[in-house]
Amino acid sequence: MKTRDVLLHTHELAVGYRSGKETHIVMEGLNCEVMTSRLICFMGPNGVGKSTLLRTLSGAQAPLAGDIFLKGKKIKELSKTSLASYISVVLTDPIHVGNITVRELISFGRYPYMGWNINFSSQDADAIDRAIDETHLTGIENRKIAELSDGQRQKVLIARALCQDTPLIILDEPTAHLDLNNRVEIINLLKQLTRKTKKAILMATHELDLALQTADELWLAGYDTGLEIGFPEDLVLSGKIDTVFQLKGFDLKTGHLEKKTDRRNVSVNGEGYLLLWTRNALERNGYSTRPGDDLEVSISTAEGLTRWNTTTGKTFETLETLIKYLDDL
Repeated sequence: MKTRDVLLHTHELAVGYRSGKETHIVMEGLNCEVMTSRLICFMGPNGVGKSTLLRTLSGAQAPLAGDIFLKGKKIKELSKTSLASYISVVLTDPIHVGNITVRELISFGRYPYMGWNINFSSQDADAIDRAIDETHLTGIENRKIAELSDGQRQKVLIARALCQDTPLIILDEPTAHLDLNNRVEIINLLKQLTRKTKKAILMATHELDLALQTADELWLAGYDTGLEIGFPEDLVLSGKIDTVFQLKGFDLKTGHLEKKTDRRNVSVNGEGYLLLWTRNALERNGYSTRPGDDLEVSISTAEGLTRWNTTTGKTFETLETLIKYLDDL
């Protein structure tokens, strides 16, 4: 197993906020670690305190108790400039940057390293170029931010964080308001960056399905469960994800929606994705798909064409026509 260094750890940390003379604790007794080359997905229901913890870990908000350490140094003893060399942050707030270009916005990540004259060195230029390349923005670096899609803008913000060249990047809901294609692209990009750059990435997200397929580690926060940390599959099998999310109609152990199969059984012979989606179509329409029933569907492929053949002697070219036939039996 590859050795990973601890970038950040906490000791008996309590986070929350103060209102007048009252103190509101959101989470307490937190002892957690963030290690290099890991994608950590921080999950939990709305209002549980994810953003509060992220703000505290990034140094934007003071803890109520306990300590946060960055490479062994207490975060409260670091200057803002020094802190900016350890942690970069990407928030979900919309960006209002006027008429600047992609490259110009990314270059903001170099400001913590610049003097009063704000002149970019060759090292700064290299960092900007590298961030553009690593986030696949080559070719649009001179376009205006206002001309970009939501997915492209999110990649620009990630590039700005990369350009800051910190060992830890913290993101708050980086896939919020994006369509499925862009959500998948962003989370895959973040996963690739942890491998390529060895940085640690800690992100709050509601994308449970994507997190289970990409995260190295999950942090789970529930209203009454505290903070659970672990390997994604272990948290599934232990039932801890169910406890936190109280999922309705989704079976985590199979990764599928729970479908009510109240119609006859249809067994399916096939392989790969054709078998997967045939079973999905049947179960979505109320059929169970246990093996060994008298009605059987066999999937065949020849000359690039797929056929669904039944033991009743009928053959179908689409799943839709197969289901309509079964409905009429």
